[in-house]
Amino acid sequence: MNVGILSKKDIINEMEHGRLIKRADKSRVEPCSYDMKIGTIFNNGQVVNESHPKANEQVIIQPGEIISVFTFEELDLPV
Repeated sequence: MNVGILSKKDIINEMEHGRLIKRADKSRVEPCSYDMKIGTIFNNGQVVNESHPKANEQVIIQPGEIISVFTFEELDLPV
């Protein structure tokens, strides 16, 4: 694997060999990047997903408020 910035071709090659990004979607690969999908959102200790009553409402994050966003994909970065 190359060290440094990976090209689109490099990213796809790593994905095809089961490395770098688990549960990846090739259509989300951009030149030198990958656009990750939102998996789970935690707001005030509650999971916000499709079944949450406020799932389709706009959420305004206030100063000092913390929202945790977990991605759908998992990264497997070399050390």
